[in-house]
Amino acid sequence: MTDSFLPVARPPRKWELGTLALVLTAVAAFLYDAAAATNALFIRAYLLDGDPLPSAVRWLLGHSDPLDFAGFVAILGYLLGFVGWRTRAVDHVRGRVPDPSKAIWHWTIPAWIVMLLAPLAVQEFGSLETRDPGFAVRTQELDLALNGMRGAGVILLLLGIWTIRRRVHRAFAVSDGVTWSPVMRAPEAP
Repeated sequence: MTDSFLPVARPPRKWELGTLALVLTAVAAFLYDAAAATNALFIRAYLLDGDPLPSAVRWLLGHSDPLDFAGFVAILGYLLGFVGWRTRAVDHVRGRVPDPSKAIWHWTIPAWIVMLLAPLAVQEFGSLETRDPGFAVRTQELDLALNGMRGAGVILLLLGIWTIRRRVHRAFAVSDGVTWSPVMRAPEAP
């Protein structure tokens, strides 16, 4: 008795590698936001209570310029990468599904955009009174909230990428006459 496997139609390997690169870049941006939020939390505790700063936070503060640049590159990379990736996704599903724009739409993408732009708007238009004695603490609280929001937005983006990726795979499988699942077919009954 042998198992017969159905051929699996898949998007081009280059697009799959682009998806992996996009996910890794988004994860790098998430790690940057998580580190920045953690820093803000520890610095806030230091300013309020005089708690000593952990050595990891002191190291991050000492290397803030290169880390900020790396975070900027990661954020810019996943933004530009997402635009290119989504354009290629539309190209791949065009002709395979009735409405390509619906196939690559997911509610997490607009939510991610809002969570990405809201911190930028707050940083640009929000103001803290610099003469206020609690200015430094409030700055750290604001940084904590904004980095946390951006990090949560990246999680939404990753969920959207995963969902859209599955839809592109489904478009390839269905349009090539191959069932989406199961991949393995049971042996023929006698």
